[in-house]
Amino acid sequence: MPIKRKVGQIIKIDLYNGYHTYGYEINHRSVAILDIMTQNSLSLSEIMSLPRLFTVGVMDFGFETWEIIGHAELNKKQRKRPDSFIQDSINLSLKLMDDNSELYPVSFNEVQNLERVAGWYSFNVEQRVRDHFARKANITVEMLRPKPPDAPHFRASTPYSPVIGTIKRIDLRDGTYVFVRELQNTFFAVYDSRTEDEIASQDVTTLPVLFTISVSLSARLGWENVGFERLQDNEHPLPKKRYLRIGSKETDFLISTDPYDPEFNVNKGTLKNTNGLEPAVMWDNYQVENRIRAFYQGNPWVF
Repeated sequence: MPIKRKVGQIIKIDLYNGYHTYGYEINHRSVAILDIMTQNSLSLSEIMSLPRLFTVGVMDFGFETWEIIGHAELNKKQRKRPDSFIQDSINLSLKLMDDNSELYPVSFNEVQNLERVAGWYSFNVEQRVRDHFARKANITVEMLRPKPPDAPHFRASTPYSPVIGTIKRIDLRDGTYVFVRELQNTFFAVYDSRTEDEIASQDVTTLPVLFTISVSLSARLGWENVGFERLQDNEHPLPKKRYLRIGSKETDFLISTDPYDPEFNVNKGTLKNTNGLEPAVMWDNYQVENRIRAFYQGNPWVF
Protein backbone atom coordinates (compact mmCIF):
# COMPACT_ATOMS: atom_id res chain seq x y z
CA MET A 1 0.00 0.00 0.00
CA PRO A 2 1.45 3.44 -0.94
CA ILE A 3 2.63 5.63 1.92
CA LYS A 4 0.25 8.53 2.42
CA ARG A 5 2.22 11.72 2.85
CA LYS A 6 0.27 14.88 3.54
CA VAL A 7 1.31 18.39 4.57
CA GLY A 8 0.10 19.12 8.09
CA GLN A 9 0.18 15.58 9.43
CA ILE A 10 1.25 15.60 13.08
CA ILE A 11 3.38 12.63 14.06
CA LYS A 12 4.51 10.99 17.26
CA ILE A 13 7.98 9.42 17.06
CA ASP A 14 9.00 6.65 19.42
CA LEU A 15 12.65 7.13 20.41
CA TYR A 16 12.95 3.58 21.77
CA ASN A 17 14.43 4.79 25.06
CA GLY A 18 11.21 5.26 27.00
CA TYR A 19 10.65 8.69 25.45
CA HIS A 20 9.14 10.10 22.29
CA THR A 21 9.20 13.29 20.29
CA TYR A 22 6.79 14.98 17.87
CA GLY A 23 6.90 16.53 14.43
CA TYR A 24 4.75 17.54 11.51
CA GLU A 25 5.02 17.13 7.77
CA ILE A 26 5.68 20.19 5.63
CA ASN A 27 6.37 20.74 1.93
CA HIS A 28 8.63 18.58 -0.24
CA ARG A 29 8.26 15.45 1.92
CA SER A 30 10.16 17.15 4.70
CA VAL A 31 9.36 16.81 8.38
CA ALA A 32 9.81 19.45 11.07
CA ILE A 33 11.11 17.65 14.16
CA LEU A 34 10.18 19.50 17.33
CA ASP A 35 12.43 20.41 20.24
CA ILE A 36 11.17 17.95 22.83
CA MET A 37 11.90 14.52 24.26
CA THR A 38 9.20 13.51 26.69
CA GLN A 39 7.28 10.66 28.28
CA ASN A 40 4.10 12.74 28.41
CA SER A 41 1.29 12.84 25.87
CA LEU A 42 0.74 16.38 24.58
CA SER A 43 -2.33 17.89 23.00
CA LEU A 44 -2.17 18.90 19.35
CA SER A 45 -2.15 22.58 20.31
CA GLU A 46 0.74 22.01 22.72
CA ILE A 47 2.65 20.13 20.03
CA MET A 48 2.19 22.86 17.44
CA SER A 49 3.40 25.51 19.88
CA LEU A 50 6.81 23.84 20.19
CA PRO A 51 9.84 25.22 18.33
CA ARG A 52 11.55 23.20 15.61
CA LEU A 53 14.69 21.29 16.48
CA PHE A 54 15.58 20.57 12.84
CA THR A 55 13.87 19.97 9.51
CA VAL A 56 14.94 17.22 7.10
CA GLY A 57 13.60 15.27 4.17
CA VAL A 58 12.36 11.87 5.34
CA MET A 59 12.12 8.80 3.12
CA ASP A 60 8.84 6.94 2.76
CA PHE A 61 10.55 3.82 4.09
CA GLY A 62 10.39 4.24 7.84
CA PHE A 63 7.99 7.17 7.81
CA GLU A 64 5.28 4.55 7.98
CA THR A 65 6.58 3.48 11.41
CA TRP A 66 5.76 6.88 12.90
CA GLU A 67 2.31 7.35 14.38
CA ILE A 68 0.06 9.94 12.75
CA ILE A 69 -1.93 11.47 15.59
CA GLY A 70 -3.65 14.41 13.94
CA HIS A 71 -3.58 17.19 11.40
CA ALA A 72 -3.01 20.93 11.52
CA GLU A 73 -3.66 23.66 8.99
CA LEU A 74 -0.19 25.10 8.62
CA ASN A 75 0.44 28.77 8.05
CA LYS A 76 2.93 29.93 5.42
CA LYS A 77 5.84 30.02 7.86
CA GLN A 78 5.11 26.52 9.16
CA ARG A 79 4.86 25.07 5.65
CA LYS A 80 8.18 26.56 4.56
CA ARG A 81 11.18 24.33 4.12
CA PRO A 82 14.33 26.05 5.44
CA ASP A 83 17.09 26.84 2.95
CA SER A 84 19.42 23.89 2.40
CA PHE A 85 22.49 23.22 0.27
CA ILE A 86 23.73 20.83 -2.36
CA GLN A 87 27.37 20.20 -3.27
CA ASP A 88 28.67 19.12 -6.66
CA SER A 89 30.41 15.76 -6.33
CA ILE A 90 33.04 16.65 -8.95
CA ASN A 91 34.11 20.26 -8.41
CA LEU A 92 32.72 20.69 -4.85
CA SER A 93 30.87 23.89 -5.77
CA LEU A 94 27.99 24.76 -3.46
CA LYS A 95 24.47 25.95 -4.15
CA LEU A 96 21.67 27.06 -1.88
CA MET A 97 18.23 25.53 -2.45
CA ASP A 98 15.24 27.59 -1.34
CA ASP A 99 11.68 26.51 -0.60
CA ASN A 100 10.81 26.71 -4.30
CA SER A 101 13.73 24.41 -5.19
CA GLU A 102 15.49 27.31 -6.90
CA LEU A 103 19.30 27.08 -6.79
CA TYR A 104 21.77 29.92 -6.12
CA PRO A 105 25.57 29.89 -5.90
CA VAL A 106 26.73 30.20 -2.32
CA SER A 107 30.01 30.24 -0.39
CA PHE A 108 31.31 27.59 1.98
CA ASN A 109 30.88 29.91 4.97
CA GLU A 110 27.26 30.63 4.05
CA VAL A 111 26.19 26.99 4.30
CA GLN A 112 27.70 26.20 7.69
CA ASN A 113 24.35 26.26 9.49
CA LEU A 114 22.29 24.73 6.68
CA GLU A 115 21.16 21.15 6.18
CA ARG A 116 22.46 19.22 3.18
CA VAL A 117 19.70 18.14 0.77
CA ALA A 118 19.26 14.48 1.69
CA GLY A 119 16.64 11.88 2.44
CA TRP A 120 16.87 10.63 6.02
CA TYR A 121 15.84 7.22 7.28
CA SER A 122 13.52 7.29 10.27
CA PHE A 123 16.06 5.61 12.57
CA ASN A 124 18.69 8.22 11.69
CA VAL A 125 16.24 10.98 12.64
CA GLU A 126 15.51 9.24 15.94
CA GLN A 127 19.22 8.86 16.71
CA ARG A 128 19.76 12.55 15.98
CA VAL A 129 17.10 13.50 18.52
CA ARG A 130 18.58 11.17 21.14
CA ASP A 131 22.08 12.52 20.47
CA HIS A 132 20.85 16.11 20.74
CA PHE A 133 19.40 15.61 24.21
CA ALA A 134 22.45 13.57 25.26
CA ARG A 135 24.68 16.40 23.97
CA LYS A 136 26.54 14.02 21.68
CA ALA A 137 27.79 14.50 18.14
CA ASN A 138 25.54 12.81 15.60
CA ILE A 139 27.39 10.84 12.95
CA THR A 140 24.85 11.51 10.19
CA VAL A 141 25.04 15.26 10.78
CA GLU A 142 28.83 15.12 10.74
CA MET A 143 28.97 13.03 7.57
CA LEU A 144 26.63 15.46 5.76
CA ARG A 145 28.58 18.62 6.56
CA PRO A 146 29.89 20.50 3.51
CA LYS A 147 33.33 19.65 2.22
CA PRO A 148 35.64 22.68 1.85
CA PRO A 149 35.84 23.44 -1.89
CA ASP A 150 39.64 23.70 -1.67
CA ALA A 151 40.00 20.31 0.03
CA PRO A 152 41.75 17.49 -1.86
CA HIS A 153 39.21 15.64 -3.96
CA PHE A 154 39.93 12.79 -6.35
CA ARG A 155 37.95 10.51 -8.60
CA ALA A 156 37.77 6.80 -7.96
CA SER A 157 39.85 6.24 -11.12
CA THR A 158 42.83 8.17 -9.72
CA PRO A 159 45.73 5.71 -9.27
CA TYR A 160 47.04 5.10 -5.77
CA SER A 161 49.58 2.59 -4.53
CA PRO A 162 49.40 2.05 -0.76
CA VAL A 163 52.65 1.69 1.17
CA ILE A 164 51.96 0.18 4.57
CA GLY A 165 53.78 2.14 7.25
CA THR A 166 53.74 5.49 5.45
CA ILE A 167 53.36 8.43 7.83
CA LYS A 168 51.17 11.23 6.52
CA ARG A 169 50.53 14.74 7.79
CA ILE A 170 47.11 16.27 8.34
CA ASP A 171 47.05 20.07 8.26
CA LEU A 172 44.39 21.30 10.70
CA ARG A 173 44.61 24.80 9.15
CA ASP A 174 45.28 26.48 12.49
CA GLY A 175 49.08 26.22 12.48
CA THR A 176 49.05 22.67 13.86
CA TYR A 177 49.36 19.21 12.39
CA VAL A 178 48.40 15.66 13.30
CA PHE A 179 50.12 12.56 11.96
CA VAL A 180 48.60 9.33 10.74
CA ARG A 181 50.02 6.03 9.54
CA GLU A 182 48.84 3.89 6.68
CA LEU A 183 47.68 0.39 7.52
CA GLN A 184 46.15 -2.35 5.36
CA ASN A 185 42.95 -2.15 3.35
CA THR A 186 42.36 1.66 3.38
CA PHE A 187 42.73 1.88 7.19
CA PHE A 188 44.78 4.52 8.99
CA ALA A 189 45.86 4.94 12.61
CA VAL A 190 45.38 8.54 13.78
CA TYR A 191 47.90 9.41 16.50
CA ASP A 192 47.37 11.78 19.43
CA SER A 193 50.10 13.92 17.92
CA ARG A 194 48.93 17.50 17.52
CA THR A 195 51.98 19.75 17.08
CA GLU A 196 53.21 22.86 15.32
CA ASP A 197 56.02 20.83 13.74
CA GLU A 198 55.53 19.97 10.08
CA ILE A 199 57.67 16.84 10.32
CA ALA A 200 56.71 13.90 12.51
CA SER A 201 59.04 13.21 15.42
CA GLN A 202 60.82 9.86 15.56
CA ASP A 203 58.57 8.67 18.38
CA VAL A 204 55.25 9.62 16.75
CA THR A 205 54.37 5.96 16.19
CA THR A 206 54.68 5.26 19.92
CA LEU A 207 51.97 7.80 20.78
CA PRO A 208 48.43 6.73 21.68
CA VAL A 209 46.04 6.13 18.78
CA LEU A 210 42.93 8.33 18.82
CA PHE A 211 41.06 6.04 16.42
CA THR A 212 41.62 3.64 13.53
CA ILE A 213 39.35 4.11 10.53
CA SER A 214 38.93 3.40 6.84
CA VAL A 215 39.47 6.54 4.73
CA SER A 216 38.64 7.71 1.23
CA LEU A 217 40.93 8.06 -1.75
CA SER A 218 40.80 11.84 -1.27
CA ALA A 219 42.29 11.39 2.20
CA ARG A 220 44.94 8.91 1.11
CA LEU A 221 46.10 11.15 -1.74
CA GLY A 222 45.46 14.49 -0.07
CA TRP A 223 47.42 13.96 3.13
CA GLU A 224 51.12 14.56 2.48
CA ASN A 225 53.68 11.78 2.93
CA VAL A 226 56.28 12.87 5.51
CA GLY A 227 57.91 9.65 6.63
CA PHE A 228 57.90 5.91 6.90
CA GLU A 229 58.08 3.45 9.77
CA ARG A 230 57.79 -0.23 8.96
CA LEU A 231 54.75 -1.86 10.52
CA GLN A 232 55.80 -4.51 13.03
CA ASP A 233 54.04 -7.84 13.49
CA ASN A 234 50.76 -7.40 15.42
CA GLU A 235 51.21 -3.61 15.50
CA HIS A 236 48.01 -1.63 14.97
CA PRO A 237 45.63 -4.52 14.32
CA LEU A 238 42.62 -3.48 12.28
CA PRO A 239 39.31 -3.12 14.11
CA LYS A 240 37.97 -6.63 14.62
CA LYS A 241 34.39 -5.43 14.47
CA ARG A 242 32.44 -2.45 13.15
CA TYR A 243 28.73 -1.83 13.20
CA LEU A 244 25.91 -0.66 10.96
CA ARG A 245 22.50 0.45 12.22
CA ILE A 246 19.59 -0.73 10.06
CA GLY A 247 16.50 0.15 12.10
CA SER A 248 15.03 1.84 15.14
CA LYS A 249 15.13 -0.92 17.72
CA GLU A 250 18.07 -1.78 19.99
CA THR A 251 18.35 -5.08 18.13
CA ASP A 252 18.58 -3.48 14.67
CA PHE A 253 22.34 -3.63 14.25
CA LEU A 254 24.73 -5.52 12.01
CA ILE A 255 28.18 -6.32 13.41
CA SER A 256 31.00 -7.15 11.00
CA THR A 257 32.74 -10.49 11.44
CA ASP A 258 36.07 -9.58 9.85
CA PRO A 259 38.51 -6.65 10.29
CA TYR A 260 38.04 -5.77 6.64
CA ASP A 261 35.60 -7.50 4.40
CA PRO A 262 34.43 -5.92 1.11
CA GLU A 263 31.32 -8.08 1.36
CA PHE A 264 30.70 -6.83 4.93
CA ASN A 265 29.74 -10.27 6.23
CA VAL A 266 27.85 -9.68 9.42
CA ASN A 267 26.01 -11.03 12.42
CA LYS A 268 22.93 -9.47 13.93
CA GLY A 269 23.73 -7.48 17.04
CA THR A 270 22.31 -5.14 19.65
CA LEU A 271 23.04 -1.60 20.77
CA LYS A 272 25.07 -3.00 23.65
CA ASN A 273 27.27 -4.88 21.18
CA THR A 274 28.31 -1.60 19.53
CA ASN A 275 29.97 -0.16 22.65
CA GLY A 276 33.47 0.98 21.70
CA LEU A 277 33.05 0.12 18.02
CA GLU A 278 33.47 2.40 15.02
CA PRO A 279 30.63 2.69 12.50
CA ALA A 280 31.21 0.79 9.26
CA VAL A 281 31.77 3.80 7.02
CA MET A 282 34.60 5.13 4.87
CA TRP A 283 35.61 8.57 6.09
CA ASP A 284 36.51 11.44 3.78
CA ASN A 285 39.49 13.62 4.61
CA TYR A 286 37.49 16.60 5.86
CA GLN A 287 35.36 14.38 8.09
CA VAL A 288 38.46 12.97 9.76
CA GLU A 289 39.86 16.48 10.16
CA ASN A 290 36.61 17.75 11.73
CA ARG A 291 36.64 14.82 14.14
CA ILE A 292 40.23 15.55 15.15
CA ARG A 293 39.44 19.24 15.71
CA ALA A 294 36.47 18.30 17.89
CA PHE A 295 38.68 16.01 19.99
CA TYR A 296 41.21 18.75 20.69
CA GLN A 297 38.44 21.23 21.43
CA GLY A 298 37.26 18.92 24.19
CA ASN A 299 34.23 17.61 22.28
CA PRO A 300 35.17 14.08 21.24
CA TRP A 301 32.63 12.33 19.06
CA VAL A 302 30.97 9.42 20.83
CA PHE A 303 29.06 6.90 18.73
